[in-house]
Amino acid sequence: MNPHSTEFDASLEAHRKLVVIMFTDIKGFSKMMEANETKTLQLLEAHNSIMSDCVQRHGGSVVKTVGDAYLVMFESAVSAVSCAMEVQQTFLSSAKQGLELGAVKVRIGIHLGDVVIKENDVFGDGVNIASRIQSLAQPGGLNISSSVYDQVKKKLDIRVIYLGSPQLKNISESVKIYQVIIIPEEKTKSKFATQLYVTVTLLQRKQVQRYLVGVLLVGFLVYYFFAPPPLPPSNSLAVLPFENIGEEANEYIADGITDELIERLSEFANVKVTSRSSSYFYRGKNYKEKDIAKDLGVGLLITGNVRQEGGDISVVTRLVNPHEDVVVWSERYKMPKEELLHLQNQIVYQV
Repeated sequence: MNPHSTEFDASLEAHRKLVVIMFTDIKGFSKMMEANETKTLQLLEAHNSIMSDCVQRHGGSVVKTVGDAYLVMFESAVSAVSCAMEVQQTFLSSAKQGLELGAVKVRIGIHLGDVVIKENDVFGDGVNIASRIQSLAQPGGLNISSSVYDQVKKKLDIRVIYLGSPQLKNISESVKIYQVIIIPEEKTKSKFATQLYVTVTLLQRKQVQRYLVGVLLVGFLVYYFFAPPPLPPSNSLAVLPFENIGEEANEYIADGITDELIERLSEFANVKVTSRSSSYFYRGKNYKEKDIAKDLGVGLLITGNVRQEGGDISVVTRLVNPHEDVVVWSERYKMPKEELLHLQNQIVYQV
């Protein structure tokens, strides 16, 4: 096999090999064809050109195509994941530019496993697992198995979401799956922009939303049965501006965390979040938390501060019930400034 060719030239004699399999599929392709066959075929041609060129650049081999689906083989997990990320970033960029190609939403799954190669085709559980992983991917998304993640986690700068080990159809073994967050190229130019995009992606996941709703529901039940009226409902909260302690250059970190929490929590229909202007009114003012909560009519407050200590960054985050003078949860993080991105990830996951 020529690693720099997109043509699959395996021997007709069957043999086993450990390879990286990539499956791709266009979401809703049949409906697109039904709606406008001519336009969809033009988009498919553009899609095929992008796929073939990218596979060739990353040393992959196209085993076969079936309609809008691609089955590709790589000898390197790093090359496969790099290729998939480049493909998705291309379509994402087209969508942001308002191009027709942006309507193409590709789902990609990648798995490293043992396969049988015979008569210009590949067979076996390794192929089936890659196919199932692809079917679980979000439109425009990329899912990889743990065998792939173990190979690339220290070699590629990627952000992932662990999806657990869902039961794969007709697959008896348990397979851990990770979603690779596809970050637009313009968001990769600064660490802060990258982190904000990762945060948004995490908060958009239904699992995270259900968890937040669950936490708020528990708080509501506790309030309903134990708190005397007329306290505000426990599903109402305000995110107070995170305080920057020290260098002014760190102000954007504090404001970024504050604004992102306000915006994303406001998207939940059953959560009442005080507006940004109301929260920022208390910035730098010496008000008691209980008075702030009473003025804003909320049951909970999220507060925090950012401090630079030498070459380290320290961040403190708290979730408080000021009406009962209770700290529901708090955490302090401290690490070298160079690891700020990792620190921000920890805050997002725990909050």
